[in-house]
Amino acid sequence: KAYWSLRTNTVSSGNGSGESVTPISAAAVSSTWPSEEWSTPIGTTSVTSAKSVVFPKVEQILGYRTNGKDDVALQEPEPISQETVVYGVRPCEARAFAALDALFNWDSRDELFNRRRARLTVVAITCTAADDACFCTSLGSGPDDPRGSDLLLHPLAQGGYAADVLTEKGEALLALVQDQLAPLPADAVLTPPPALAKAFDGVALGVALAKSFDSPVWEQQSQRCLGCGACAFVCPTCACFDIQDERVAISPDGLPASDAGR
Repeated sequence: KAYWSLRTNTVSSGNGSGESVTPISAAAVSSTWPSEEWSTPIGTTSVTSAKSVVFPKVEQILGYRTNGKDDVALQEPEPISQETVVYGVRPCEARAFAALDALFNWDSRDELFNRRRARLTVVAITCTAADDACFCTSLGSGPDDPRGSDLLLHPLAQGGYAADVLTEKGEALLALVQDQLAPLPADAVLTPPPALAKAFDGVALGVALAKSFDSPVWEQQSQRCLGCGACAFVCPTCACFDIQDERVAISPDGLPASDAGR
């Protein structure tokens, strides 16, 4: 019998990451950066979380074959080698990668996550507007927070972007397109970020939550849950997952076929 062990962040099927990913609104305009077509911000809100580039909805973590309880052969998943650039994210989502870094490395290192993370370059764009659902300032962040980004783009009032290079990854990415860059004009005006008042006291909320582990409110909320898993995937910091064994076809070498069960 042969199986793949699948780590599932939600019930939906997974999708592979390409060379670049743009988690933008469906109505937004996007193109390869840098380009004159990028005369306006790429989007306002993400359709889905950018974390899928490092923590997919579904991924194979192990294959194994059994022939009796004492005969077990293991097969590692295909190695992760794809370099990925995610661009167009907002600072709040770029900063969220740090929360995933901490969780997937706090007691043991998650190799699949870290391989993808090491090959990820994040290009974020500062916010020029906010809505009633925004709360980044309540958690010590802001519409132009550079943390988590390798490159941070600032929209210019006259069109185009000014780029802040924040890491070696960002520097390496810009080096690939040096012939398409121009010095920042002396009269360039950065579009200012919105003034966003705090929606709540983040420190006080943390204290209150720590005292509410056994609160009946959690049971009340759970009764509304349909079990679809959408919340776990949409949230950029949630790392809830399940591991399931799925029986698959046997390859000629007697191990699980690499494309079986997908």
